[in-house]
Amino acid sequence: MKDCTLSFKSLPKKLKSKLAMIMGRNGTTLNMSNCDCIGNGHNYDSAVILLNANAMISNCRFTHFGAGAIFSVAKSNNDVLIQDNTITDCASIAVYC
Repeated sequence: MKDCTLSFKSLPKKLKSKLAMIMGRNGTTLNMSNCDCIGNGHNYDSAVILLNANAMISNCRFTHFGAGAIFSVAKSNNDVLIQDNTITDCASIAVYC
């Protein structure tokens, strides 16, 4: 993904569901650069969840996520690179690895 905008702004406030914008599972690869990810701010939402996935996330902007911007659980054979991103106004945590 390159030069894209993803947004949860149109979702209703105070949803009971936990939401993820992008989910990477075992054996997948996410390549993201120059993207804007905008959360709702009123829900328990996150931008990226990586479960034993490979990822390269750079030069992206993450704002207004109630749960956090990026969550990554990786094994030693996974390649995960998170660099040069701007993360603002995330309620719980910005990046969890």
